[in-house]
Amino acid sequence: MTAVPSASDGTGIAWVAPRGGHDGNLIELYTLSKTGTLAFDSPTYQLAGGSSSVTWNCTLDFTALGIDSLRQCWLTFAPALITGPYTATEWTAVFSGWELTGPAATQQLLVAGPGSTRIEQDDSACTYTGVWTQESGFYSKYFATATSDPATSVTIGYISQFTHDLWLGTSLYSDRANVSVSVDGDTATPLVTQLTTDSAIVTRRQARTGIAAGRHTVTIRPTTSGVFYFNFLEVVVASAPPNALPARTGISPALDFDTNHTYMLPPARIMWMMDQLGYAGPMNEYLGVFWWNERVQTGATFSTGVIAFGGTFGGGDTVTLTLNGTALNKSVFPEDTPSTIALHFAAMVNQFTGVWASATGPQLTMMGRSADSAYTVSFTVSVAPPVGGTTAGTAVITQAPEPGQDGTWVIDDTISPPLNRAVRDWHTDFYNQCASRSREVVTSCSMELVNPPAGYAAKFPDGTAVLTATGFGTLSSTQCAVGASQVLAYQKAVYRCIAGLQNTAGLTPCIQYGEFLWWYLAESGGGMAYYDSETTAAALAALGRPLYVFTGQNDDPAVNGGADAQFLRNRLRDHVAALVADIGSVFSNTITELLWPYDVNYPSLLGPAPSIGGQLNRYVNLPVEWQSPATTGLTRIKVEALSFGSSLRNLDLASQAIALFPAFGWPLGRLRYLVPVFGSACPWVRELGLARGAGITTNNLWAFDHVCLYNLQVPEGALERRSFVKVA
Repeated sequence: MTAVPSASDGTGIAWVAPRGGHDGNLIELYTLSKTGTLAFDSPTYQLAGGSSSVTWNCTLDFTALGIDSLRQCWLTFAPALITGPYTATEWTAVFSGWELTGPAATQQLLVAGPGSTRIEQDDSACTYTGVWTQESGFYSKYFATATSDPATSVTIGYISQFTHDLWLGTSLYSDRANVSVSVDGDTATPLVTQLTTDSAIVTRRQARTGIAAGRHTVTIRPTTSGVFYFNFLEVVVASAPPNALPARTGISPALDFDTNHTYMLPPARIMWMMDQLGYAGPMNEYLGVFWWNERVQTGATFSTGVIAFGGTFGGGDTVTLTLNGTALNKSVFPEDTPSTIALHFAAMVNQFTGVWASATGPQLTMMGRSADSAYTVSFTVSVAPPVGGTTAGTAVITQAPEPGQDGTWVIDDTISPPLNRAVRDWHTDFYNQCASRSREVVTSCSMELVNPPAGYAAKFPDGTAVLTATGFGTLSSTQCAVGASQVLAYQKAVYRCIAGLQNTAGLTPCIQYGEFLWWYLAESGGGMAYYDSETTAAALAALGRPLYVFTGQNDDPAVNGGADAQFLRNRLRDHVAALVADIGSVFSNTITELLWPYDVNYPSLLGPAPSIGGQLNRYVNLPVEWQSPATTGLTRIKVEALSFGSSLRNLDLASQAIALFPAFGWPLGRLRYLVPVFGSACPWVRELGLARGAGITTNNLWAFDHVCLYNLQVPEGALERRSFVKVA
């Protein structure tokens, strides 16, 4: 600290931190005075006015850090600390001037170029010994073989006309078996597939380099205990990335913002991949059920401990606070009191980032800055007199800290705009990338949300909310209630935000109501999900009696003369109509699109239990106004029937889905189709061909991550046709 005369009146003293920046604002001074003739005018002073509007230059020497091989790297940048608990606020940091030096800086991006070949696990070139099982998943061509038998092997024979490298498609995880790789019977080399990670990673690992052209035999054997996955062997003739495929303006894979292939990638990289693959058609983005919302943590507890100082301390006493293994000492002055000792330790504790402290009189409170258990506070405290002396000072732990407990991150629908800053910035870039290519993009919001506020959930007759597993840990999404006032207000704000970002980027606003419908499955033994409080109250007012309890999706919609089912159908119609009217009042040129799923709304039950479809679903989720382009109020309809092409693999049903809205009189130019490309052996090429053959010129593949993970054919192959002879 530096003391300088005050510039205001010359009588005061200004204390200036020796180092500038925002962090200086966290410095707190406390004062002691021996007599009343010379004293400070306050017992404590909090420094202020520091600013960190500076540029930091950072260099990471990966070799010096012992990281010569790097698979993935995250840069975590935290907001500035404040005095006391962190208060959520928007903040930004600009990273620029990236520069890569060293050998990697001169390395060219290489891909498997002409002359390369991928030998899948079921190819006749693969010979297995021992016990192997076949598993489906996000593998190239859907399947991989797996073994936990250390005596097994797989041998692959191939011919290459070029010098090449070998890459192995496999799965990495902590319980995986490492393997050895031998080429033409040479000395085997190790390949590690064990990786400490939260979830299994399906990827490929380089096994050998610089193999001469010719006929070769590769043998792979497990060398450690665990499970080994064999997905494919890729013979790679490395080359520069090829020229982009010819642009195909009627097709593109849909983006699911919840997945790693979207929100974890910069928009420029996504668009480059689309360009390279020739996907130049209008894009479909599903915003998803989480990541994009503004949220607040509720029900969290923070690890907290309290020490009360008391008695009479003497000069020369020593107070030691050991905080999470670090000893903090205080030499007591004659003028110290229990209150100044508490102030002293609060200031010392606040030099750490994981815990903050405050003093109220003689009481010292310490709290972890996060509810996560990693921020558990642990401490001891002791008072020692001078050598040979005694002390009457005391330090008593009045509240022993317990581990913190994370709360629930609930959507905060009071914050405007409703998309969080990171997602708004990402989409600003994304929409600008689309605008630079004159590429239309439609963005949808879901009727499902993770941890919405109270009052959002669609409910079964017994009051149970509709929850579905997301596949991300234990997170479940909640189906929102059609017509609920809070839901409607929130969706209006979300769509206004999306359309505003599109408009600012120079795009025509284009939004999609993604699967806006009543929930289509019944609770086991409990009925359909029409019974949230707002819907039941509205039904009572409209019908003059309680809403009929529908027990399943195939119930007869004509019960009570059809009044109950018609009430539900009109409530869905009015919910979407209100959204259309609202966005039109802000951006009159907005393109509005409805995504309508035919599989779950098929007029009869389909498939094994739990069956999909049903006459009740068909009735309440297809308002009569949507069946005519003149009365819908919407610009377009996009049909999906994901189960028809994936789990059921029934192209006859897919043909019905494609033909449904044209049969209602919708012009083909206002219709689009979403083709499923997931699941085992999904006949997506044929379904795409059916949609094109029916005259639907714009089709989206669901979804981009599946195209990548399943190694789907790009460009799409033409449909095979039977040979025939025409006899006059």
